[in-house]
Amino acid sequence: ALILMDVLAAWGAQDSLTHLDMRWAQDCPPTLWDGLFHLLPRLTTIAVCPEWPSATSLLSVLRRPGAHIDNSPQHIVFDADYLRPTSTIHRPARLAAAPKVARASVLTLLEFATQARHEGRPLEMFEIMNVEGDRLLGGLSVELLSRDADFAQNGRITRRGLPIATIGPMPTARDYWMQFPIHIPFPSPAARAYPSEL
Repeated sequence: ALILMDVLAAWGAQDSLTHLDMRWAQDCPPTLWDGLFHLLPRLTTIAVCPEWPSATSLLSVLRRPGAHIDNSPQHIVFDADYLRPTSTIHRPARLAAAPKVARASVLTLLEFATQARHEGRPLEMFEIMNVEGDRLLGGLSVELLSRDADFAQNGRITRRGLPIATIGPMPTARDYWMQFPIHIPFPSPAARAYPSEL
């Protein structure tokens, strides 16, 4: 956590970073999520793998009773790439449990979307990418998935059923992605570019 915060401070990116890619971080404890929300006031979009503990802890922080996160994320991306039958990232014992954990994360995120809408800070979009078959979404209707937030599956967007007005300023800064753990070189902030993989 301290290394990530030092990197952000060195780049001077705290006030401009809007997207955080945590798909490679298998475990991110709630204390780190709390620190990231505090450190990154413009954070709008978070990408995680739904079967990793980092997704579970993110959802527990977002749904914590009395949690008042000033910059609650507006767009949450679940990447189901490692749940594909051809994926070799999970060991056989974990592969059997991974879809169940991922599906529980989807259901928890839907509960959070309902909670956030009722609290007046609605989630704008819930996205699942690289999903195959119905192991993750089987039995969940598009109407349910898009009830409280826009829903995107592999790039296809379904708008939420009821329009919801949001209050507050729209972000005007250009979006910047920070991927952690850092394993690719980043352009200098002066280059004003960002990865376009999501």
